[in-house]
Parts: sequence; structure tokens; C-alpha cells
Amino acid sequence: MKNTITLAILLFAVTQLSISQGISFEKDGFNAAFNKAQESGKILFIDAYTTWCAPCKWMEKNTFLDEQVGQYFDEHLIAIKIDVERGNGPDIQKKYAIVGLPGYVFLDSKGVVLLREKGSKSVDAFMKLVKQAKEYADDPNNIGRLAERYKLEKDNEELVALYLDKLHETRAVNYTPVLEHYLSIQTTMQGSDKEMALLLAKHAKAIIYGGKADRIIQENFLSDNWRQVVRKDIRQTYQSLSKQLEQQTFEYAVQEKDSALIDVILERGSKKEGKAQQLLTSYYYQTGNGAAYKALQLPVIERFYNSLDIAHLKSTYNARTVINGASNGRIIITAAARKSQDLMRMATEFARYIESDHEKELILKWAYTVYDLMPDEATNIDFYANVMYLYGDRKQGIELKEKSIQLNTNDKRKEVYQNQLSDMKAGKTIVL
Repeated sequence: MKNTITLAILLFAVTQLSISQGISFEKDGFNAAFNKAQESGKILFIDAYTTWCAPCKWMEKNTFLDEQVGQYFDEHLIAIKIDVERGNGPDIQKKYAIVGLPGYVFLDSKGVVLLREKGSKSVDAFMKLVKQAKEYADDPNNIGRLAERYKLEKDNEELVALYLDKLHETRAVNYTPVLEHYLSIQTTMQGSDKEMALLLAKHAKAIIYGGKADRIIQENFLSDNWRQVVRKDIRQTYQSLSKQLEQQTFEYAVQEKDSALIDVILERGSKKEGKAQQLLTSYYYQTGNGAAYKALQLPVIERFYNSLDIAHLKSTYNARTVINGASNGRIIITAAARKSQDLMRMATEFARYIESDHEKELILKWAYTVYDLMPDEATNIDFYANVMYLYGDRKQGIELKEKSIQLNTNDKRKEVYQNQLSDMKAGKTIVL
């Protein structure tokens, strides 16, 4: 009898412990979690984080451990944590357009994004978000079902209008083609109507240079009808849009791999020396055209590298000055720091498309210079360590990584370095 009571108490304690643990995140990777969500018909919740993200850690230690949250997830969702700096994290972050940390994405059982959000949340705020995603999943006109219908019923004005509203409501990104298509088939509004002004303000983030929406704005922005409605917050939206169009058009050009839009940006956007090469370099980099990217960027990096006066820059680093001697004094950013950061950035981007032994020799040369300019700075040492591990002597890369950890005074960044060191010692590939 005594043993039975003891067993019952233990079982009760284990049950209570499991309940109090909050969200049970899957441990077998994204694909396994995705398949589990498909098989169960549940929503897949992605928590995007990094090891150094303080709000991410706060969510992990607070909201994610709440009993109410855990119970709701057990019934309705499958959850997976994705480190956006390791493994397949960067690819998942790009695929689902995750912006901000912590970043949250809710997918239906077919993999369609139901809702996106970011930032730390209280239990109440987080549960409101989760239940909103559940409502979208249960909605017969949810984003996934509307997307399927849109493919078959593109000329159904009422359907496309509903789809547009749902895209906006779920904070979708890159839906310019749907907006443009709607404007080409709709028959309920004239360009000069107030309703058109409100519609385009609502979908301002989907407008690009040269599209139908852009032309309607140019033709009607100063009309009497629009003046009556374009005021206060609506006016602010349109004022902001004039500054955002260039970036939105570039992002759309990358999405559609349409280099002709680069010419439109150059014609309509801001004018500055070297802009054409900068835009094309970035375009080729982001669309995966490594050969075209390297043809433009390699000469730029080499010119920058050859222009460096190493001896002078090292002397500026050694002569660092702290001004305003008080505890809140700021450190002057030396020329050595600026130049090494610029070289580090360019080399990091170039590494994505390294193929030949010559290119490996070049990045090793650049990385050594980053280290040589500021040999006592943890960030510079760490960069050289990573490049050495990937393209040179792995043993030396590990030794340099250990040195960067010893010198690092930033706890968040030190944790990242330590995780990378573990991967390096295990012979795994790391992300530069």
C-alpha cells in the first residue's frame, strides 16, 4: 500500500513537472517537425533565435515556460526552435522571411505562412498571437486556401480583393504581383477615387517603381479627391513611400530576378556616384549569380586592400584615445577599426562564392590583414580564426578561436564563439 501511494505521488509530480515545462519544442530538426505537423494537421510554430539574443532568452525562461501556453501548444501546435546563425537556420530564415529577433512564424499543415511576428511578448500578448494564428488556420478563407484558389480564379475580382486583404492582415511580404494583378482586373474604382487612395496606402509595402500602383499615385496624388483623404496618417504613409520605393523595387527585382528593374531604380531613384555598380553587385550577390558578382566585386576589394597603409593604420590603433575621462567616456573609433571592419564585411560576402584555390588565398590574405591591423581585438581574431578554419590550417583556426574567446568581454558574443569552437573541434562546417 505504501509503495502504491509513493508511486502515485511520483507520477503526480512527474505530470505536474511536464505541465509546468510550457512549450515542448521538437528536438529532431526542422524537417521532422514539419512532417509531424503535416501528419497531425497541427500548426507548426517556428521560434527563430540566436544564442546572443537577450529577448530570445527572456521568452525561453518566461513566456515559453508558462503552463497555459504549454497546454495550448500541446493541443494545437508543433513547435521548433531555429538558430538563424547555425546549420540550416540561415536558409529557413530566408525562406520564411523572418525579420527581427526573436522571430515567430506560424505555418499551416501545408507549409503556408499563416502569421509572422517578432519581439518578446508577455503570456497574454503571446497567447493572443497564437490564438490569432489558430483562427487563421481554421478560417475557410485562410491565406493558404486563398492562395490555392487564386491560382485557379485569378479573374475573380471579389476573390482577389479578399486575398489582398488577407495578405495584409497576415503581414505577408513580397505580394506585389497580387496587388498589380488586382489593379489590372478591378472594375469598382477609378484611379482618382478616394477608395483607391486608401487601398494603395493600405498596401504601400507592395508598391514598386513602374508598376500600375506607382502610375496611379503619380497621376492622382495632387487631385482634389485624393487631397481630401490623404491627410494625417495616410499622408505620412505616402510621404514614407517616396523614400521606400527604391528599396522595395530592389527587393522585388531580387525576388523576381528581374535585372531590368535595376535600370528603373537608376532612372527614378536617388543619384550618386557609383550607384549602378553598387546596385548590380548587390543584385548579383543576392540572386546567386556568383560569377557576375565576383567580376564586379573582386577588383573593388583588391583596390581597397592595396590602398591600405598598414603601418599608419596600426599606429592609429596603438594610439587609441579615451576622451571625457569619466566613466561614460566614449572611445574614438580609429581608422584601423573602420578599415578592418570594411575589409571584414567585404571578405565575408565574397566568401559565399569562393571556388578556386586562388580565391581561398585571397580571403586568407584579407583576413590576416584584418587581424594584423588590430591583433588584440577579439572580433578581428575571431574572423581570422574562422577564415583559417574554412580555407587554411584548421588547427591554427581552432587555436585562434580559443584566443578570441579568452579576450572577449562580451558574454553574448562569447557564447557564440564557444558554440563555433565546439563545432570546429567536432570537424563541422561553420558559417563565416
